[in-house]
Amino acid sequence: MEVKVRTKHLTYVELSGSGSFTCENGIKTESLKIRSSGAGSVEIKDLSAKSSIEIMTSGAGKVNLDGAKSKDLSVEMNGAGRVEVQRIESKTATAVIRGAGKITLGGKTGSANYKINGVGVIDAEALKADNVKTTRAGIGTIKY
Repeated sequence: MEVKVRTKHLTYVELSGSGSFTCENGIKTESLKIRSSGAGSVEIKDLSAKSSIEIMTSGAGKVNLDGAKSKDLSVEMNGAGRVEVQRIESKTATAVIRGAGKITLGGKTGSANYKINGVGVIDAEALKADNVKTTRAGIGTIKY
């Protein structure tokens, strides 16, 4: 089933189970929260949020943002999913993994904060940051 939605004020996307959410034509908003649980996928091209982009995943799902412009970017993963955010333009970027997932980040930010509790991987080698703080508990890997 395919559903098309037109709105001027998208602030929240929630996906549960095995469905998918795709936006190929860009989103401009004040802030956007993306919640994904289960094995679904979220794909957004050219996301621009004035204040914040928050991504929270649990389970084995996948989130892919190609173009993410915002003051604050936050990715929090619980489980074994995958999140990839490329072409980031932000003042702050935070990535947190609790579990065995993988977060991949690329672009530019002022301040980056990476935290792993588990065996996950944060790959931020392609994210240029002025300041970086890392915290690791477990055998996870942080690349920057």
